[in-house]
Amino acid sequence: MNTSGDRVHAQSPIHGALSYQQQRLWFLDELEHGGETRLTALAVRVRGKVVIDQFHTALQEVLDFHPILRSRFLVQEGNPERETVSVAASQVFTSADLGDAKKYSPEQIRDALRGAILKPFRLDQAPLLRIHLLLLGNDDAILGFAAHSIICDERSLRIVLQELVTAYDSVGIKMRPASTASG
Repeated sequence: MNTSGDRVHAQSPIHGALSYQQQRLWFLDELEHGGETRLTALAVRVRGKVVIDQFHTALQEVLDFHPILRSRFLVQEGNPERETVSVAASQVFTSADLGDAKKYSPEQIRDALRGAILKPFRLDQAPLLRIHLLLLGNDDAILGFAAHSIICDERSLRIVLQELVTAYDSVGIKMRPASTASG
């Protein structure tokens, strides 16, 4: 266990070659020094109470299962290489409680979510995934996901969401995604 209480995938880093698509994305990222252009984002409205500890447990299960979500990209002997490392749920997940959502316009809520997740990633620093939960009062929240496109496209991010919901439900309380939006 680490100091935050998260269980992490404990093993030595694993190195691997990049696919041609990953090489292209890595090269573009190097040319432009990061940026938001290669982010895949998804937002989900969640109805029902979200238990943060339970969410952390479910997220850790998904992170442990998918090495790509624990990857970073380094240069070894002049070539880009993927390295899989340990990542704790607390490194990926943040949350904020806005209290009564009626105090905020939809644009303010959208901007708060975007500000939390739509920041450039550094490919040499894992994780390349961010998840932010905006609590909007009793039984209402928005869950935002952002990943660098080198590890996840929109379809894959939707699969990660589904696996996260399944893992969360298996721990106890049901999570009910009400609607999704990508951007």
